[in-house]
Amino acid sequence: MDWIKIALVIHVASGALSLITGLLVFILQKGTAFHIRIGKLYFWCMTIVFISSIYVSIAKNNLFLLLIGFFSFYLVFSGIEYSKERTVTKTSVKHYLQVFSFASCFIIMLLLGIYATFKGNMALGIILLVFGGIGASLSLVDVKYYILKRPRGSLIWMKDHIGRMTGSYIAAFTAFAVNNIQFLPTVVIWLLPTLIGTGVIIYYNKKYKL
Repeated sequence: MDWIKIALVIHVASGALSLITGLLVFILQKGTAFHIRIGKLYFWCMTIVFISSIYVSIAKNNLFLLLIGFFSFYLVFSGIEYSKERTVTKTSVKHYLQVFSFASCFIIMLLLGIYATFKGNMALGIILLVFGGIGASLSLVDVKYYILKRPRGSLIWMKDHIGRMTGSYIAAFTAFAVNNIQFLPTVVIWLLPTLIGTGVIIYYNKKYKL
């Protein structure tokens, strides 16, 4: 039995479901029971994508796929956590694991980005530096709230929730684009969804006055 092919099928199927459920999350009215249920379904689809990416990346010795898998899962995981815990009064083991495991991943991405750039692989270097930089900056926000226990404004949790959930969808769509769009430069395929998604985040921030 070819376990890699099975993992790839699971990865692709769960990725497709992530794109569908994630789109519904954005379309549906925020805060409704249906929105929350679809959001949870989106989270579990992304979790399956993450788990299958770990297996495939290890089997194929693809560190890049592994790091991107961590990046996308971090966004959806932390996005859900920010919606559940609007005020953090006690730092749990889960919080420490979230902060330090993902922060370590982003530091590795930044170091690999610098290394790739110096080796002349500018496309890979830029991609790793951009995603590693985004992840590292968000990890600093986690440190601020979970470790230092800085108080949040009344709607800061919503801003972080929307931003991270949108970011996770950007990562899912980027993975789809990279594997299916061939007529654009690699850097454009990787970074264009991020630029579009940033516009979406700005829109929701203005809509909810965040």
